[in-house]
Amino acid sequence: MICPNEHGPDVECAECRGFAAVSERLDEFAAPEVSPGFDARLYARIAREEARVSLPSWRRWLWRPVAPLAAAAAVIALVLFLHVPGTPDAAKQASPTQSNKAEIEQVAQAVDDLDLLTPIDR
Repeated sequence: MICPNEHGPDVECAECRGFAAVSERLDEFAAPEVSPGFDARLYARIAREEARVSLPSWRRWLWRPVAPLAAAAAVIALVLFLHVPGTPDAAKQASPTQSNKAEIEQVAQAVDDLDLLTPIDR
């Protein structure tokens, strides 16, 4: 037996002895006889399984181009959902003076409302 290790064919290592033992055991193994009609039963079962799971021809024809396109569309939608390039919202670009003015108007309206709620006999 030729050893796959670096030593020559005259020296056997433990790995070589293990391979030789397995090879001898495989040579002693007697395969069981195949029952009559095995091939016919096997091919009939394969044909039944293929007939059971196969799609009609029009569905196979339709499914082949649709599946990759649907997968590509899903990936594109996911990418666009996670990262949308473009300009920021106009509300975010509003100048600080405009937002401060709106806040001041809201505070003034709240003060006016409180003045209406205070008692007159003060």
